[in-house]
This record gives sequence, C-alpha cells and structure tokens, in this order.
Amino acid sequence: MTSLDLVPRVRLEDYGPLCRRFLDREVRTFRDACRWVLNVPYGVNGARRDPEIVFLEHRGTCQSKHDLIAALGLELDLSIRKFVGGYRLDETMIEGAGEVLAAYGLPYVPEIHCVLQFNGRFFDLTAGNCHGKNKDVTEMDVYFRVDPFALEAMTQDIHELCVDYYRRIDPLLASRTVGDLRRIAAECRHAARSMCQSPAK
Repeated sequence: MTSLDLVPRVRLEDYGPLCRRFLDREVRTFRDACRWVLNVPYGVNGARRDPEIVFLEHRGTCQSKHDLIAALGLELDLSIRKFVGGYRLDETMIEGAGEVLAAYGLPYVPEIHCVLQFNGRFFDLTAGNCHGKNKDVTEMDVYFRVDPFALEAMTQDIHELCVDYYRRIDPLLASRTVGDLRRIAAECRHAARSMCQSPAK
C-alpha cells in the first residue's frame, strides 16, 4: 500500500475552478488528482503565488503542489490539511551537503518541507520526484498547519520559527543568524539541484 492508497477516491464534480481544471484533463477522482500532481515534474515556479500555477507551468515544488491539492480538498469539503515542517538537512539528505556543512562547522542545517495530512497520516506529493534529495522527507521534528492560500510571508515566518527551535536545542546553531542558516541551506540545495539536473551517463 502506498500513501496515495490512503487518500479518498472521491469523484470530482463541477464544484469549483480547480475541479474543472482537473476534469478538463480527464482526471475524475481526488485520488487521481493527487497522482497527477505527484507525476508533474518537480521545479521552482514563477513569482505568482496561486494554487493554479502548477497547471500553468506544469511543474511544482513541495509548496505549490501541496497548495493545489489542499485547495482542491477545500472545494470538495475534504479534511485534507497542508503542513509545513522542519527537519535536519545533512549529508544523509543531500549528497555533498556534508562538505558544505563542514566548512561552517555544522552537522546539519534547519530546512522546511511541505506535506499533506489526511486522517492523521502525512503524505508527500513530491515523493520520488527529482528534488535533489537522497530520500524523501517522511518525518520531521516540528509541524505547522498552513492555509493553502497563505501568503509567502507566512512560510518565511514558519522557517524562522523552525530555525529558532533548532537554535534552542543545538548550541552549534545558536550563534548563527536566520539569514546565515538560510544561505547555508541554499548552498546545500544548489549542490543537490546540480546533481539532479545533470545529464544521465
């Protein structure tokens, strides 16, 4: 059984614009909509923050993919909730991150990730995508429930809360500012994207 087997197979009807978007693509159930989004290529979207951006650009991140399905859940009156969580990004998550982190004398750096929840179980619509990680993020240390239409500033606030959480429990992080840790995480992600996008040999 996969995580999508736990998602309700509710039939899509003309309940709103997102339902119509999926129906136009011959996607007939909520579970099939989740599968469609899972199979959309992983990629950073433009500046526009809108659940429909995944349709317009045919790519998405953990944020935009889960915004779309959480918003679809609202149209269908389903108890699908979006969460942003904090986890420890290190060499086990991204090959090459260890070298970056060693240069700063850190064993890991705080990072955030988005997931969905249904019936108390989390599932990730970027699982198996070419997101540059060695493995999917299945468990995190802290979780924050977020509205799918929340502004980008909300995500940034949650990132700062996660950084503050780790700084309080790890003395090695205490002297680093939020900006420092964000830049170090970006270096790690850049290395991951470079490997992910390199041509197959």
